[in-house]
Amino acid sequence: MRTLAGADRLLFRVVRDGGGWTVTLVVVALAGAAAELALPAVLGLAVDAAVGGDAAPRWPVVACVLVVVLLVTDVLGDLTGGHGAARHGPAPPEAAAAPVRAGRPGRAPLPGR
Repeated sequence: MRTLAGADRLLFRVVRDGGGWTVTLVVVALAGAAAELALPAVLGLAVDAAVGGDAAPRWPVVACVLVVVLLVTDVLGDLTGGHGAARHGPAPPEAAAAPVRAGRPGRAPLPGR
């Protein structure tokens, strides 16, 4: 049996600790990506239908539905990401990044110095 590397163990731990929110976030992200990919094509068909005098409002309605899907997936993505991250409370102090001590804050070091 293959032993998991550190990054694989971390990924499995994050998914396990996130609970059902991780799966929900994946589904919402995939649905949002599909809607983002379909929107330009549907908008093009809606414009073609409007310019061509098509009486059926099918493509403009589909475009509006895709915009609503994008809004909902964006809100759900933020919600599920927040719930998955807040499930175990704040990170321990030792998990915080170490402060940067080199140079003055806000200034990049100059080459040759």
